[in-house]
Amino acid sequence: ACRGEPEQSWRAQPDGKKSCALILSMGRMMWFVAPRMATVLGFRHFELRSSFRYVSRATDRTALGLTPPSIVEGNAPAWPVNPNARSFGDSGSDLVNVWRKKVFLADHTGYLRLLDDTEGALFLRPQRFGKTLWLSTMECYYSVRYADSEEKIRENKPCFSTLFGGMGNDNGPLAIARDDSRDKSLQNSFYVLRLVLPKVYEADETYEEDEVIRFRAIFRDEINDQVRQFLSQNRDVSRVWKDALSVLDEPPSPIINAENCMQSLRNVETAVNGYLDAPLMVLVDEADRAAMTALTSTDDVALGQKRHANAMGASRALFGWLKDMRLRSGGGLFNRYFVTGITPIAPTDSIFNGYTSLTFDPNFANMLGLTESDVETLLSHVAKIPQETTELTRVLDVVRSCYNGYVFNGAKEAVYNPQVVIRFAENYQTLFRSVIFDQDFVDRSLYVLTDDRQELSERQVRLITRGTELAGALLASSKENAVVVGQLPERFDATNLDSKALSYLYHLGVLTFPSANGKPNNIPQPVSLCVPNNVTNLMFAEKFVGVLAGEVGTSIRFLKDPNVETLLEVLKKLLRKFKESPCMSLGDENEISMN
Repeated sequence: ACRGEPEQSWRAQPDGKKSCALILSMGRMMWFVAPRMATVLGFRHFELRSSFRYVSRATDRTALGLTPPSIVEGNAPAWPVNPNARSFGDSGSDLVNVWRKKVFLADHTGYLRLLDDTEGALFLRPQRFGKTLWLSTMECYYSVRYADSEEKIRENKPCFSTLFGGMGNDNGPLAIARDDSRDKSLQNSFYVLRLVLPKVYEADETYEEDEVIRFRAIFRDEINDQVRQFLSQNRDVSRVWKDALSVLDEPPSPIINAENCMQSLRNVETAVNGYLDAPLMVLVDEADRAAMTALTSTDDVALGQKRHANAMGASRALFGWLKDMRLRSGGGLFNRYFVTGITPIAPTDSIFNGYTSLTFDPNFANMLGLTESDVETLLSHVAKIPQETTELTRVLDVVRSCYNGYVFNGAKEAVYNPQVVIRFAENYQTLFRSVIFDQDFVDRSLYVLTDDRQELSERQVRLITRGTELAGALLASSKENAVVVGQLPERFDATNLDSKALSYLYHLGVLTFPSANGKPNNIPQPVSLCVPNNVTNLMFAEKFVGVLAGEVGTSIRFLKDPNVETLLEVLKKLLRKFKESPCMSLGDENEISMN
């Protein structure tokens, strides 16, 4: 009664407000208790394990050696492409904008079905791999905002039928709409809250306390701004909140608490679960960006680790809320969350445990990234290269050597970095077509094909070269098809990053698995890793030589004029740096000399 027209349900009798207040109180209690009862009894989406961790059923099947679930394969492109549309900015990271502008999109929506039984998940991939676009896809599929209506379909507005169902799409329905085995009760059933955590930690060399206070204020304000945006998109949430407070004779208070963003989130949860009787889904992006910025904000390792802890401390309460929020429900469905990031660096305590880690799950190996077939279609539609021509063959050879080679655990096929190769296709006619057959030019101009967002900073290199593990990775970066062996822990903290350099480089996309044979590695047991492609090799090796040798010019002079004198110049600088670094523990100093 309190969800619809509350004034009609309690004003008919003098004691109506008290009765409705009692109903709301009982409802709150049941909203909190019922999910736990369901969990214990094994109902619906949860299974109680002896380890008290909730694990994806898709992951369970793989761990038990059962046949992994199959998905409906999508098309590329997902819809007819406008070759003049550009993928950068909002167009490239928002599904609705991609759909409206008809930007090239490879349809990977079939993977949504694998999330049917996943209530809380963490998914890590390198930068520029399409994580934000994937969260936007999840929002469009799960959010009540995009549920079908006659008006939306008639006016071709974004909704399930127009975005996924093939309405007005000459290429037909997307993969998820063609999958009859999916749980259709999840479709457009959640109130979806998108949260992008702060990307930068602003350091203060003079007053540490000030920088902590300032970052916490930035964190609070950015979360509240996104809650405010959520409320503007879902006005019924604000309405039921106001109605419920008036019923309970409580003083009016806004959902958004200007001084406490966590209270704002809890209020949203109460309004959605308790008053609307609907489930809440929270999608978190950039979970580790500020912490990693803090870690590399100074050459002082101890200070960087302290700043990292400060940045993680601001988000610790958020992660704890996600953990608790998932155990509540509305409308017969449990709340959910999905978190994306780059590295597995997290708080050392257990505030954010109990999630399903999809990072190394072979079922999700190729959820993001473009396959060879996707790229061939991209070059045809966006770069305007005719099919089955010498030009297409040549371009494929170039982009394969520059952008392909990313192999995630258990993948049957290597994938391309999607945003970088799409940028190449969009600029092919104006920048690359006239010189694509000039191999010398391509070799000399690899920097033109790079993306500076994927480049390691000097401080990142200095941080990971404190230990000895990176020496093997450098060897791999300088030899074609060379591999190094190391461990990939699912989580590590900032204090032992130097001993986990290979894992750090893997998550940044500098290293990857050497072959896509469809056989999952036994994580975290030692695995083989290699550099994925020429562009990554150039960016990583050049940065390393520049940092260790003190100047990039020395290596450039050797590459331009490879003679004994320029080689000795490089070796002398490297030797001097190695003698000053922990890498000396790799061997006796007397064995490292120049005669």
